[in-house]
Amino acid sequence: MYTKVMTITPKEAKEWLDTKNSHNRPISENAVSKYTQEMKAGRWRLNGQSVGFSKDGRLINGQHRLLACLRSNTPFESVVVWGAENDVFDTIDDCNTRSLADVLHIKGEVGSQLLSAGLRFLWIYSRGEIE
Repeated sequence: MYTKVMTITPKEAKEWLDTKNSHNRPISENAVSKYTQEMKAGRWRLNGQSVGFSKDGRLINGQHRLLACLRSNTPFESVVVWGAENDVFDTIDDCNTRSLADVLHIKGEVGSQLLSAGLRFLWIYSRGEIE
């Protein structure tokens, strides 16, 4: 695995989103809107949070920041990580914590939100929290 601090341009953001973002959680428009406003206003700061790619080249972290870069037409500085293990997606956390529904969606489960709710109910029931 290797890292580099770099300035990501809207052109790079678009390319990475179009070619490397094959399996990721659904977009949070609230997060993208917030990030877009921060980038447009010049308040976005390098903070150590990375845009990350797995060993097979898949984007595993940073899709909301890349989309904000594209929408704001504003380059931003970020740590970029290449070569993370292919199965580490569910261990990565950012300002939007990955929910069980997100992880199920990425793993290809249909109806991930309903499935997540059902699994939560079964978990609570199995622990005796409801009768």
